[in-house]
Amino acid sequence: MHKCNKYDISTEYLMMEVNMYADITQQIIKKIEDGCPPWLRPYNKFGGGLPLRHNGVPYRGMNIIMLWMCDHDNPYWMTYNQAQQLGGQVKKGQKSPTKVFHFGTAKDKDKEDRFYSYAKAYSVFNASQITGLPSHYYPKQELYINADKPVASIDKQLADIPAKVVEVDGCTPCYRPATDEVNMPPWSDFVDGLAYYSTKIHELVHWTGHESRLDRLGLKNKKGYAFEELVAEMGASFMMAQLGLEPTARDDHAQYISSWLKALNNDVKYVFEAAKVAQQAVELLNSHTAEDVAIA
Repeated sequence: MHKCNKYDISTEYLMMEVNMYADITQQIIKKIEDGCPPWLRPYNKFGGGLPLRHNGVPYRGMNIIMLWMCDHDNPYWMTYNQAQQLGGQVKKGQKSPTKVFHFGTAKDKDKEDRFYSYAKAYSVFNASQITGLPSHYYPKQELYINADKPVASIDKQLADIPAKVVEVDGCTPCYRPATDEVNMPPWSDFVDGLAYYSTKIHELVHWTGHESRLDRLGLKNKKGYAFEELVAEMGASFMMAQLGLEPTARDDHAQYISSWLKALNNDVKYVFEAAKVAQQAVELLNSHTAEDVAIA
C-alpha cells in the first residue's frame, strides 16, 4: 500500500496514481470489448448483491465494480491484517485478487487554502480465501429475487421515492427534465420483471440529476450524454443488486458502447468519476426509501 504524506504530494506518487487509474481502466475496457461490462456481470450473490467490508458495511462506487470483477461468490472482503484480527488466516498460496480504494484530500503544506486529491490502495482478500473466520463470514448462498411478478417490497421502496412517475401505454421509457417526470410503459410491455425494474431505476437515477437535486446538467454538458447514461446504468446496477435483483442491460445499452470506449481511452478517470456520481445518485434514492439503505 502506498500512503501519501498529506504534506508531500510527490511527482512519483502522482505518477503511481495515474498508472493505477490507467491499469484499472484498461481492465474495464477489455471487459466491455469482451461483451461483459463489469457492472452488468451475472453472478451468484449474497447479502443483497453488494460486496461487504469485514464489518458488514457495503462498499461504495468504484470499489463495487472492482470487487465484482473478481468473480467471487462470497460477499465479504478484508485486508490480511483484518483477517488475522478476526482469527482467520489467508490460505497458503492465495494472493489478493484486487485492491480497494480510499479517496481523500490532503492540504498543501505551503498553501493552507489549497488541497490535493489522493487515493490510497489496499490489497484485500475474499473470505473464501481465508480459513478460521467466524461462521457468518461463510453465508449460505442466496439466489436472486424472482421478479416474474411484481415484488411488493421493491415496489414499496421505489414508490417512496418522491419522483413523479407517469405510466403511458406504448411510450419509450424516459426522464423528462422539462416537466421533471419519469415516463414508464406498464409492466405488461416489458419482456420480464427484471427489465421493468432495471428500466425504472435507470430513469430514477436520471431523475436525481435535476437542478433541484444533484444538479448534473453542467456535468452532462461537459462530459456528454453518454456519461450520464453510464451513470444511470451503473446506478441502476448498484441499486438492483442492493434490492436482490440481477443487474440487467437496457435495450439501448449497445448504442453507447463505442462512446464509452472512446472516453475510457481518452480519460483514465472517466469510469471512476461515473461510479462516484452513480453512488451519489443511489444514496439520494436510498434516502427516500422506507428502509433508507446506505451503501457506505
